[in-house]
Amino acid sequence: MGSAKNKSNADRKARIEEMRRAERARERRNRILTIASSVVVVVGLVAAGVVLVRSQSDADKDEAKQPADKIPGSSSPGRTA
Repeated sequence: MGSAKNKSNADRKARIEEMRRAERARERRNRILTIASSVVVVVGLVAAGVVLVRSQSDADKDEAKQPADKIPGSSSPGRTA
């Protein structure tokens, strides 16, 4: 009679240990997914910031290169009024 009780106790402990292993695996998987998705969001934000800064920088360069005769309200240096 004692061996049947020990066997059921061992089976119960084995099931509990298997459930704990499965829970740890699920937590690991969730942690990895959370970290990976966070990295993707951060990389996306950084890339968007770089694109925004470069586009503003390019727009500023274009305005600086524009000749004086194309700027409204300015007079050409060769003309006298």
